[in-house]
Amino acid sequence: MTVRKAVFRSPSRSARRQSTALNLSFTSMCCILHEDLSFHPYKIHIVNHLRDTNKPARLAFCRGLSEVLNADPDILKKLIMSDGAHFHLSRFVNKQNFPYWSEGQPMQVLEQPLHSEKVTVWCGISASGIIGPYLFEERNRTMTVNADHYQEMLGTLKLPEMDHHDEF
Repeated sequence: MTVRKAVFRSPSRSARRQSTALNLSFTSMCCILHEDLSFHPYKIHIVNHLRDTNKPARLAFCRGLSEVLNADPDILKKLIMSDGAHFHLSRFVNKQNFPYWSEGQPMQVLEQPLHSEKVTVWCGISASGIIGPYLFEERNRTMTVNADHYQEMLGTLKLPEMDHHDEF
């Protein structure tokens, strides 16, 4: 009963920290959570809502990509796949490190600041290697990644580095 009360008091506390707080071994805590209480760790899921109106655009993109691949089989050697990530400088929750122990799927809501300080990092990968990472900042301040900033990064930051890659 003590473990159940502790988990209900602090459902977002990790099993390891719960075991320390209750002076139990980590293995015992896991056994109690899983076997006795039937609790499971749930992670926060961040999803984009896809609407029926998105389907035609997604289908058109797939068809266009298929045409490009058929027209130029070597296009994948020229392809650069990229991604960016925001690294928050505040105590922003990383959903990968935030289990929520519960008997059933909780509808956990986490409030966060609308505009927390963050650094945006971009990196690309191609058949020739890794490009980047690049920080989106101006005068040591994080800047919003919009079309203009992204185009500037592609023109001024990435292209000189691509000279080192054989394929480009």
